[in-house]
Amino acid sequence: MNLNLKQNKCLLILAILAFNYFQVSAQSKSKLAIAGSLNFGLGSAKIGDEKYQKYMDSMQSETNNVLTKAANVWLMYSYNKKVDLLFGIGYQEAAFGRIQSNLNFNNYTYPGIGIGKIEELSNLERNIQYTYRFSYLNIPFQMMLNTGRSGNFKWTYSFVPGAGLNILLNHKMIADLGDGFLIDEKDKFVFDSTGFKARPIALNFSAGFRLQKKDEDGKSYFIQPMAIVYPHSITNSDLKSVPWMISLQFGAVFSASKK
Repeated sequence: MNLNLKQNKCLLILAILAFNYFQVSAQSKSKLAIAGSLNFGLGSAKIGDEKYQKYMDSMQSETNNVLTKAANVWLMYSYNKKVDLLFGIGYQEAAFGRIQSNLNFNNYTYPGIGIGKIEELSNLERNIQYTYRFSYLNIPFQMMLNTGRSGNFKWTYSFVPGAGLNILLNHKMIADLGDGFLIDEKDKFVFDSTGFKARPIALNFSAGFRLQKKDEDGKSYFIQPMAIVYPHSITNSDLKSVPWMISLQFGAVFSASKK
């Protein structure tokens, strides 16, 4: 009887110790934070289709970089002192540009811009910048791998790889005419389609390096240069495009827990 009582006491003590251990462990690994970020960058795309190249050659156009933007809300989970997991939702753009320079009489333009070619003789330098913009609902996942801290522990440095699932919202093409250049009395044409058959779902991969500073009240602010690439064409027509972008992300962690 006494032996059973002692055994029960030992089991109870072990159970209490185990409970406390796992409770403390769970608390240390369940630090949650909410963050928000804005992302601005330059995007372009690899256009690798012979049919499209022939069309673009007829327009005498070249690919160039255009501004991209994104905004996300994040749930951050501190897995341990070296690894944070980030789950987000927000808005993401993929975009690229084509430019026609030194347009002359009878040179072709994008179909739908006037009659589709230059009608007038002029000594004015005439250029058209075409911006192809794909807008997505973005569902990203990132891992923040903490690589170091500053001497005063206010700054942390992290390598941040990740991926994003993109759900197409819309796509459009904007044609901006150069200064003083008008067609049908307009200097800008907006089309509600890029002329591509856009895929409804796209996937991207990203990698960046984060600098994050913690304030006295526990809030944190960060800046993160990053690269984003799409492994496959975001269009499923004969006109294929594979976007990429270099960007800078700014953000704030609103309810960071102290580590």
